[in-house]
Amino acid sequence: MEEVQLADIRRIVRSLPSEISGGQRQRAAIALALAPSPRLLIADEPTSSADAQIQKQLIELMRETAKARGVAVLFISHDVAAVRKIAGRILVMRDGGIVESGDTEAVINRPQHEYTRLLIKSVRQLDRALKRERPAAGIQQPPGNEPRIFELTDVAFAYRKKDVLGNINLAVDWGESLGIVGESGSGKSTLLFLLLRLAKARRGSVSFAGKSLAGMDRNAVRDFRMRVQPVFQDPFLSLDPSQKVAGIIGEPLVSLGLVRNRDEKDARIRRVLCRVGLSEDALPRHPAEFSGGQRQRIALARALVTDPEALIADEAVSALDVITKIEILNLLRELKKTGNFTLIFVSHDLPAVAYIAERIVVLDRGEIIEDAPAYRLLRAPVHPRTRLLVESGFTPDG
Repeated sequence: MEEVQLADIRRIVRSLPSEISGGQRQRAAIALALAPSPRLLIADEPTSSADAQIQKQLIELMRETAKARGVAVLFISHDVAAVRKIAGRILVMRDGGIVESGDTEAVINRPQHEYTRLLIKSVRQLDRALKRERPAAGIQQPPGNEPRIFELTDVAFAYRKKDVLGNINLAVDWGESLGIVGESGSGKSTLLFLLLRLAKARRGSVSFAGKSLAGMDRNAVRDFRMRVQPVFQDPFLSLDPSQKVAGIIGEPLVSLGLVRNRDEKDARIRRVLCRVGLSEDALPRHPAEFSGGQRQRIALARALVTDPEALIADEAVSALDVITKIEILNLLRELKKTGNFTLIFVSHDLPAVAYIAERIVVLDRGEIIEDAPAYRLLRAPVHPRTRLLVESGFTPDG
């Protein structure tokens, strides 16, 4: 455990996996794999759910440990930039077969196969988002003195007596695309739970359209659930595997009482399915019959079927390969343009946030350390932790 650089080993060996951070859990998994002194270490997506700093640390750890022990590493990932950091040779797979192989730098810089070229092109699209110099289109302000769609004032939250968020002040405008970014454990998910009314602040107030979330009665909560919808991280877990797509998308319409009859429900389901780029052939099928990207489109359809005024996406593309990630981000952009809803995009993936957000809020250890237009934050970050976050962005050119 010392070899994988786990601090406070005495505490960690007595802890349950749920009681340590994601980075610590992955270090413990590496220690477990190294314990029998293997000749080959097989790492299957070991960094995909980690923030940029943890990714960098884990890759350096595996590279240095493998070198010191003389262990070969088979690193399997959909993250091209992470593969580049550790691999001297790369194999590109598609549909169960190898479409290209060779020296890592040669494959990335001079890809031969059409799929490899698309893969590298997609990553570089995200890279360009980090380097953009012009502000995105302005947000649409509400008429008159209408209150912000979301407003948090002096908000604090504690979990098991441990402070998770402290002194959060944040206003979100109608029609805005807001990115919330931070490392693992920064408080992103907790902030999202507060915005979705899935948790209650220990101190301060959280309001939607000028009304406190804490004081809502049953009718107000129902109205809130209709107007604010979430899209969660893993489409393989967020969709009920026992339900057909028609039932998954139609469930909010039924539970919130938004349709009068089956014909009306079916029409709304077909309309929203078309909006997310899926055909009606999907309706009688189960989630297991779809790819990750298609499942996330189904999750988006379920969220959009109520015609919400705000969509809150929690790590909505982090479980997807880079090509599918770009497809979903482009879809979100188009849906945002035609649907005129507020988008709050929560992620540890700064390139993805930069690709879609007009404004970025950076969380660190439960506090907002920077809040600025995306182009300004990416070009000239002020806080040292924000600068580190920007510099840690994994790209093929990095």
